[in-house]
Parts: sequence; structure tokens; C-alpha cells
Amino acid sequence: MIREITTLEDAFDFMEEWPESRRGTIYHTALRALRAAHDKHLPMHAARNALEGFARSARILETGPVVPAWMTGKMPDRDGAPR
Repeated sequence: MIREITTLEDAFDFMEEWPESRRGTIYHTALRALRAAHDKHLPMHAARNALEGFARSARILETGPVVPAWMTGKMPDRDGAPR
């Protein structure tokens, strides 16, 4: 499942839903950065970088456009090779 985070509210929702058992130092650092950006004490790009760092550390970050194969018309053949 891919989840797109486009707003600060989306980021807070995502972080709130993250399992407590998996919340470590990097999680808390990213959350503090999001709060600081919300309070205008940190530029938004810095909070975004912190959130991306957390996502990378959790191995959940997708980079680049994520477009399902059916939308590109490049569906694989039955043998798995792209058409």
C-alpha cells in the first residue's frame, strides 16, 4: 500500500498511526520537526527532510512517481515480461 503525504496534517496523521512499538529516536526527531514547522519555528522543507529521513530509516520511502502498471499501459505478459 502506498500512502501519499501532501500536507502537514497528512504527516501528523501518518505519524500518529505509526505503531508505538516501532517509535524510536528518528521517529521522535521527525515528529518534533513537524511540530516545529507547524509552529513556524522551522522551515517546512526541514520538516519534510526529517520525515523523509524517518521513512528511509523505516524502509518505507518510495521515491519518484509511483504509477500502477495498468495506468501506463505497460502490463506484463503472462510470462512476466513487459509488453
